[in-house]
Parts: sequence; C-alpha cells; structure tokens
Amino acid sequence: MDPRRLELLALLQCRLGSFGHFDCHSLLTCLLASTHAGAIRQCPEGHIFCAVCYIQLGGGTTACPTCKTKLSDIRIRALEKIRDRNLKKSQAAAGRLNDAGALVVSETAAETQDSTRAVADSSIPAPLASAEAPSAEAAGQEAVTAAHVLLQLTHCTNRMARCHISPTDQGQEDTDDAMAAAPNDLALLPQAIVRQDVQAAAAAGASMSVNTSDGIAKKKKSKQSRSDPRSKPKKKDFEKVLERMRAEPANANWQRDGFHALHQLVIKDPGNQTAIALKGGIRVVVAAMTAHARHADVQQQGCLVLTNLCSNNAYNKTVIVEARGISVVVQAMKTHMVNVFVQEQACGVLASLSVSAANHMAIASAGGIRVILAAMTAHVFHAGLLQQCCGALANLAVDEDNQMEIVAAGGIQSIVVSMKAHAEHAGVQEQGCAVLTNLACDAESETAIADAWGIEVVLRAMMAHIGHAGVQEHGCGTLGNLAENADNRIAIARAGGISLVVEAMQAHTSRAEVQEQGCLALSNLAANCDNKTAIADAGGIRVVMVAMQVHAGHTGIQEEGCDVLFNMGRSDTRLQKSIKEKGGVGVVEAAIVALELNAPCTMQARALLRKLASV
Repeated sequence: MDPRRLELLALLQCRLGSFGHFDCHSLLTCLLASTHAGAIRQCPEGHIFCAVCYIQLGGGTTACPTCKTKLSDIRIRALEKIRDRNLKKSQAAAGRLNDAGALVVSETAAETQDSTRAVADSSIPAPLASAEAPSAEAAGQEAVTAAHVLLQLTHCTNRMARCHISPTDQGQEDTDDAMAAAPNDLALLPQAIVRQDVQAAAAAGASMSVNTSDGIAKKKKSKQSRSDPRSKPKKKDFEKVLERMRAEPANANWQRDGFHALHQLVIKDPGNQTAIALKGGIRVVVAAMTAHARHADVQQQGCLVLTNLCSNNAYNKTVIVEARGISVVVQAMKTHMVNVFVQEQACGVLASLSVSAANHMAIASAGGIRVILAAMTAHVFHAGLLQQCCGALANLAVDEDNQMEIVAAGGIQSIVVSMKAHAEHAGVQEQGCAVLTNLACDAESETAIADAWGIEVVLRAMMAHIGHAGVQEHGCGTLGNLAENADNRIAIARAGGISLVVEAMQAHTSRAEVQEQGCLALSNLAANCDNKTAIADAGGIRVVMVAMQVHAGHTGIQEEGCDVLFNMGRSDTRLQKSIKEKGGVGVVEAAIVALELNAPCTMQARALLRKLASV
C-alpha cells in the first residue's frame, strides 16, 4: 500500500477502550455523534479524539488510554480545514441543494437515516445520547458529510502536515485493506458504513474489509495466517551488508562503509568470522579492494576487515590466500606508501597471515618483505606501524630463506633504528627483539646484529620494560642466540646482560616462556669461564633451580636448566659445591625423570650428578 496512505490511515486509527475508534467506520460514527464544528484533538503521541471522546475522557485532565501520556489540547487543524472546506460539496453530493440553498434530502439518505442514527447512538455516552435527536434532514446531511470527509482524506495525503502514529497492530493493517478495497463512488461508501455492525466487530477483535460489489463486510484472515515468519528465515546483518556491496561494486563509498560494518559485526560477534567467509564475504572484500586500488579509505578499511577475519582463524587465512588476498594487500602498500594508516592495517594483515608457515613463501614471493621494510623506513616515527611491521618480520624470519632476504635488504638496521626511536614503546621493543631473535641464527647474522648495536638496544629495552613479560622473553631469546658467538658472550656480560637476565627470571617466575629463554641465555653465557662466576654472583644458580622446580612438567625449562647447571659445574669445584648446597641434586634427579625420553639431556644430567657426588 502507498506509504502516504498508510500514514494517513494511521492518523485516523485510535484505540480508546469503550470510546475507541476501532476502525475507520467507527471513526465516522463518532463524527456523526458530534457537530461539524467540533475540534479534533490528539495526545502528545499522536492518538486522535473527536470532540465527544475528548470531553468524555476529561478534556485534558486524564491520561490517554493508549499511550498513558497526559492528554493535551493539540488540535489537528488539517482535518478540520478539510472538513470545513468540503462541507458545501458534501451537502451537494448528498442532497442536491435547491436554488434557494435549502437541502433536499435524497431518497437514499432518508432510507439510511434510522440505521445511521442507531450506530451513532451506540457510540455516544449516555448523557450525550439522551440529548435531543437531530432532524432527519440533519442526520442525512451528517452521514454523507462524514463519508465525504473520509473519502477526501484518502485522496489528500500530499497535503497532510502531521502524521504521528505508526500502524503497529493487526487492526490498523486490516483497516488499510478495507480502505484500499473501498469504491471511489461517494454514494456507496455510506451504505457500506451503515450496513456494518461496528460494535460487534470491535468486541470480537475481527478485521473487516468491504466487498466492492455489494457493500457487504466480511472477515479477513489474521496476519499470522497470511504470512508465516518462519517460512522465510531472516537474513543476518552481515548478509545484508554483503548484498549491498555486491549490488554496487563500482561505488567506492558503499564498499568502504560495508567494510566498516563488517568490521563492527566481527568485533561484536567473533562467530561471524567464519560465517562471513562461508557466504563469500572474503572474496567480496578482495574484489572491492582490487576494483578501488587507488582509494585509500577502501584499502585501509579492507585491510582492517581482513585482519579481523583471519585472526586466529586458519580457514579464513586459507580463503584469503586462495582469493589472492596477499598480492592485493601488498599492492595496497605499494600504491599508498605515504599513507601511514593503509600501511599499518596492511602490515596487520601480513602479520596475521604470516603466523602460518605455509604463507611465508607466498608473502615473500609477492614482495611483502621489501615493502614492509620500505614502510618502516618511510614511517620511522609511527610506533603502531613499526610494531606491526616487526611482528610480520618476526613471523617471516622463521624461514631460512626469508632470514637471508631480510638481512640482505637491510632489515637489521631498520629494526635497530625503530627500537631506538621508540625505546618507551613496549610493543615495538617486544616485536623488535622477536625479529632479532629469529635473525640471530648464524654466525654472520650474529655478528651483523652486534655491529649494528643490537646488543645495547636489546639490553636497553629489557632495562626499560622489566615488568613486561613479552619484552623480557624475546630479549632473553635474542641474548641467548647472540651468545652462541664467543665475542658476543663477552660483550653481553660487559654490558650488564647477565644481571638483566637474572632479574627478568626473578620478576616473571610464573611465566614459562621467560624462564625457558632466560635459562637458554645463561646456558650459552656460561660457556665463558669468566661469565660462570658472574652468573653465580648474580644469583643465577638459585634462579635456575627455582624455575626447574616451579615448572617441573615443562620439558624445555628442564632441558635448558640442566644445560645451565652442567656448564656451570663442569670444571669448577667451587661452583659444584654451590649447586649441591642449594639442593641441586634433587632438582637434577627430578629433571632426569621428566626427561626420560630425551637421551642426550638425561646423559648430561647424570654426568652432572656424578660430579656433584664427588664433592
């Protein structure tokens, strides 16, 4: 139905208990019970009242029976003006005025007079019904005038200024159907009204419609029987978003807004991650980014959505790779190199995808490593971007070929510069140390990191962020790998690295990762004779034994702990006594039980027990 007519009929609808206009026909009946000059009012929420009902309800001193708000004196002058303006036309249509201007009641009006008065009297409160009855001429005139007002309203919706009520119930919709079916012949409308038992229809709650052929009203089926809401499942919000994006692929603003909506829906409900992918959402995102490659906002929002969709979701990562999402993201970084926001979100996608080792080669082949390093150089002062870049490089550096490419492209210098520029940013320090840990895998890289002042940068990060477990974990890991080089062992010890490792282990006793990497660092540092004494003096023996006792079921800590104690007590009797006095025998025996399947470690541990037994 035309929305304008729907709004008009909503304005006509009113539910007021015993005084309520349950349909358009009873509204006409109520108009017959009042005078033409009576004011038509509404409550603040838009429910309307004729003059009779308004007075019966207390004239503004009580609450509206429908919305319970206090009645006001708001008049609907649009209805009143239409009524007054068409009064003369209504009289002419009903009774055909004579030359003197006197009303000549038509035969049809005279026939319907009694039934019209009966309907009107049934709706008038007792005090009003007992008033003097109007003449036959006036009754006929009122019947046709009210009918003409209603019909006129249905054709004048463009001139209505106020419509406050929304059709929310069954009665309203059925009234709409009745009005849609009503004939345009003015003479037929009053007959349909007077033949209807309004009170019975209202009491039964039945919806009525007018038969255009004979004016007989009949019941219609309820809304529930006409349309079963279960017959068609409701579309989810993300499905609506994807439909809109598919409908206008060339509209960049729609695609950008769609990305933002998907981002919010994934944050609101992580379960939408896989659901969006199953509905083809990832391919829609990649296609939009491809079509609008030069639109920075589309690229930024698209990368943000991809990051959310592939976070901790292996299936979605596979779909993104199959949809050529990696090359699209890399191209976005190349096209919008000066846009730091695009760079940050794109690096976030690559960092998330690079968690899977299967994607390392694909990212490197698409030029991902070099474009990440270029972003770090171009935006060295943007900490958020550098954190994402270092995170992606840390994952990619697990692969040996990628390690070589990162070092060859100047990655070590870029990482050290980034860590120096953002010494106070824990995220940059953590991810920077993680990259250096994975790059320090051979003698050449270990030397290159030390020459680039990498040792000093790592120690500075650990000192500044002693309470950050991630920084301490990766810092100890970097020192442990660098300490495989003899020169680096001396440099780390001279720079105070031993005491920092011990402090890190003491500060994060419950963090297994920190304990394991700390034991690794102390084990390699203990390969230097001078460092053994420094470790013992710093409390290294005790902190290692505590780690092994607290994490008795952690094989990595047991292995690295046994290595530390073995290197410490292998040839120094004084240190052997110190280990034995601190309860080292029991700790090593427990480690042997935990490492029964690791023959090399248990063999080393048993050798240490024999040395401890001899002192």
